[in-house]
Amino acid sequence: MPKQNRVTPHGEIVAVDARGTVMGNRGNLHDSRGNIVRSYSRKAWISCKLDYAGRQRQVMSPGQYTELFFLDEATALAAGHRPCGTCERNRLNEFRQAWSAERPTESYSLEDIDKALHEDRSSIGGSRRLWEAEVKDLPEGVFIVSDSGDLSTWLLWKGCFHRWSHDGYAETRTIAGSKVVKVLTPPSLVALMKRGYLPRVHATAEKLVEESSSPAKSVEELQPASANAELSSQHLVVEKARSSSPSVSNVSIVSLHKMQTTPNGRALAVYFAAILRATGMNRGEVFPLKRFLGNFSGHLSAGRIERFGDGYRLTQLGKDYFSDRERRQGISEAEIQSVIRNIRSGGPGWVGI
Repeated sequence: MPKQNRVTPHGEIVAVDARGTVMGNRGNLHDSRGNIVRSYSRKAWISCKLDYAGRQRQVMSPGQYTELFFLDEATALAAGHRPCGTCERNRLNEFRQAWSAERPTESYSLEDIDKALHEDRSSIGGSRRLWEAEVKDLPEGVFIVSDSGDLSTWLLWKGCFHRWSHDGYAETRTIAGSKVVKVLTPPSLVALMKRGYLPRVHATAEKLVEESSSPAKSVEELQPASANAELSSQHLVVEKARSSSPSVSNVSIVSLHKMQTTPNGRALAVYFAAILRATGMNRGEVFPLKRFLGNFSGHLSAGRIERFGDGYRLTQLGKDYFSDRERRQGISEAEIQSVIRNIRSGGPGWVGI
């Protein structure tokens, strides 16, 4: 019989057979027989690595903290947890940097952050207070709740919403950018994601992103499920052209933006990485790259990018090169996603293309 130690995006602790990829801690929640008797015993709700420094624990040992498990970090954040200061120290540093950037005139200790998150979680252990926002105003990594009656939860990732389950993400939908939705992730954590803190997600979400880029996939509204989606102005939509001719570009562009002044050095590397992701070129899509950059002849002559139809596409040599460059220059996914958000929504110093 499975133990009651798996956590949903709502923060509820349930008993299921599925395993998680992230561990969590709210203090001692169980009795001597392993039954959950409280929803939390402290304000510090944390998320941890499953494996750290070879440590081993007997799950739900009497008198010890209760080991909780989540599908991924995005689920843990939706439930109101933040990274651990021991096993996830680097992650916590990123978290605190984003927190400080959101509140530049205030000073926050970790205890203050835990108190603020405790207040933000509102109702504990049962129904969670939902808040409303337009889809176009939400960053990657946020959870919303369906209003169709089934109260299913959906993760916003790579421009689409993916239905959450204990085993992973099961299907993909899009929602109009102007639509007001019910948001589950606490507002303070959504603000951090807007500041570039990008949660880790389960591998099934990435798989769905790859599958949804197939021309055979239909794009539908989450609400109602049978209607066609009005494409969000925040999200890039790369639509496959019906023509099979290789001389015709196989993408169309919806509401993208570029930097008014192209940056130099490392900032250019981050910008280029964001362009490749936002346009789908890193997945083999064709894009008229000159809309973004006036000069990429070095990459073209080196064989990293090649002409194709009315645009350009990334070669395997280019995929390997840019992946290696990101690693060597220490470019984080959070940095890249922050620029992608500007590519999709614009901002000071950005212009439409």
